[in-house]
Amino acid sequence: MVLSCAFFNSCSKKTPVAEASPVQNEISVKASSYDFFYFADGFFKKTHSVQTVPVVPSRPWTEAVRISSISSASLSEEGENPKAYAVVNRLGLLSFLDDKIELHADKELFNGRTAGNLVFYEETPLYSLYRSTFFNDMERNFHGFHPFLVQFNPEQKISYPIVNVDNLKLPEDAEITDYIWDGRVFCCSAKHTEGEKINFSYINFQPKEDLLLITPETADKNIFVTSSSVEKFRETQKIRAFESAPARVQELLSPLKNANFMITVRNAGGHTPRRYSHLVSSSDENRYASSDAILAPSWCAALFQDGTIYIKGALDSSPVFNNGRSVVLRLPRLPASFQYSGFAISGKFLYASWEETDFYMVGRSGFLCVDLGKILY
Repeated sequence: MVLSCAFFNSCSKKTPVAEASPVQNEISVKASSYDFFYFADGFFKKTHSVQTVPVVPSRPWTEAVRISSISSASLSEEGENPKAYAVVNRLGLLSFLDDKIELHADKELFNGRTAGNLVFYEETPLYSLYRSTFFNDMERNFHGFHPFLVQFNPEQKISYPIVNVDNLKLPEDAEITDYIWDGRVFCCSAKHTEGEKINFSYINFQPKEDLLLITPETADKNIFVTSSSVEKFRETQKIRAFESAPARVQELLSPLKNANFMITVRNAGGHTPRRYSHLVSSSDENRYASSDAILAPSWCAALFQDGTIYIKGALDSSPVFNNGRSVVLRLPRLPASFQYSGFAISGKFLYASWEETDFYMVGRSGFLCVDLGKILY
């Protein structure tokens, strides 16, 4: 469940990776190499310090304007570096190409809906939408527009639905609160109410033709829907032992062999990420560092919530840095109650999302842009 995953990340005691395992030869990112951006008035604005961002009322994470999902593509158009994308809850989609940033806002799709779960199909970004019935008090017309799976067309720079909830043979008040996609099958968790009772159901669906050619009008005959179970859905979300993580990620984080950490690993331009647990001491399993990693064709990187980044390889259209050895970067330190929550890279530019959190509430939020070219080359 999306909600349970957020609580998992919010409720556990987090250990800064610096405390978990000190590392050598760290590079602190200098102020001349980065800019902060924050969300305000339906757009993003530049600042050089999070401390200067105007205070905003905290809202539940499902309702707050925040980057809910961010990742890099793996391929590019001829003559360009691969792009990166971020889903901004309640606002739209951000696209990054090198140091160029565009916001593709969509008031109709994002109004009153929680957005997230960014994945890729043939380099096309896909994400999901749903209404949080727990926090959202907006009334929904059950016979109106009810999107679930959405694609963003990079050429047209617009988002439009592929599959609506109505196509999945669910009760009309159902919401798909989470999904896992392995590149072939979508495993979905649905929530609906009967009176005051909340029920959950689980379904799988598989496209019968090219996913990007499907529309809500054609989905009924072009997707194959089957029932599933909570046990099968939980199996798709299973946290695996770090020893089974991709070899490049294990090698990247080998300096942290004595640390407890959880890591979410995604492939650039790929499907739903997988989570891995590296627990040295089971007696201290509630104290761990939390991180996100991306495997790209020429580089691999992992960002911890305290701003520590491990990175190795060659940035897009650039040679191998540091003779092929890992580099440890320290992003600007955030104030108490703030954390980095994800990242992506396009060309020589890294984009790291940040937000102000208090349990399930989110206040100020935005992203950091770092010129890695000035640091690694």
